Amino acid sequence: MKWNKVQLYDVLQLSEIYISLLDLSQYKYATLSPYPHGLLLEGKKMGADFRGKQHQIARAGQFVISSLGMDQHLWGIVPPELDEAVIHRSYACFNIHQDININYFAAYLTTKQFSADVSAARTRAGQLFMMQFTNIRMPNPPPEEQQQIAEIWKYTGSALHHTAQEYSTIVELKSDVETELFRNLSSSVESKALASWATIGCDEAVEYPVYMTANGQPRKERPQLSDAVIGIMPNTEMDGQFLYYYLENQKQLQKTSNNLPQHSLERAIETLPVALPTLYEQRKIATLLHQHDDALHKLEVEQNELQYLTQGIMELVFSGELPSEEALRLLQNS
Repeated sequence: MKWNKVQLYDVLQLSEIYISLLDLSQYKYATLSPYPHGLLLEGKKMGADFRGKQHQIARAGQFVISSLGMDQHLWGIVPPELDEAVIHRSYACFNIHQDININYFAAYLTTKQFSADVSAARTRAGQLFMMQFTNIRMPNPPPEEQQQIAEIWKYTGSALHHTAQEYSTIVELKSDVETELFRNLSSSVESKALASWATIGCDEAVEYPVYMTANGQPRKERPQLSDAVIGIMPNTEMDGQFLYYYLENQKQLQKTSNNLPQHSLERAIETLPVALPTLYEQRKIATLLHQHDDALHKLEVEQNELQYLTQGIMELVFSGELPSEEALRLLQNS
């Protein structure tokens, strides 16, 4: 299978749309994650919270690529829900030529060849060299072939989206269960400061069952030394897994921890009120929440396998080793 090639110069048209933000209006702010995640919602902010007034926005269906971080696959297609989202000035936005199937183009962005071409189109300083980028030659199959490849992309994308939705549902369910469990404990069991149930410190020679990082996040394993702020060693009355999930639920501590120096964070952890039920009840709670984590881990594995499968199929299709209609048939029968 041999397709004609076309320069990105003939496929992409640079679009620089800037608007003046109004102080009292709210705007979506989007950032790029490694492809295929692409452009994602970072949050919403009032115009007054942005630096400066003139900001670049992206439109649905455009192609966006960062001019920095060429090896991080920071590019993607703007989804409909991020239409008119504010993006960073270091992002280059392009309109895609109407003759190119947008889902075909999205599939092309997953190929190793595109990644290699983008990496080669960078300056010594690591920035995107626009002239060389637009000189990249991409495969340009006939419209019916583009449509078939687009169908493969949509099919695999739908499976990934379904897995991502399942993951989000379980995360939300776990959060609700966790909150309810610990709320009920607080109302039925007397609380004491965590220092009554555990030894709190940062001895590097000790392996703690729970660590607390500078941003207030508990960890079951020792983080990088730069992040390992405080270790927590529960006494015989407290289960380590229960302690981890209890700390995971302490949203207020996580919100304020970034503004606390280390000695103040340690003090906040020492004085944190903990409602401690019996060891049997602690382990029941920890087991229930661990089951949610197990389900999340399995979905992560499934998602990684789907992404690996998608990447492999796209490489075979674009290399000409696997006809697109056969690839789609294989996916639908798997």
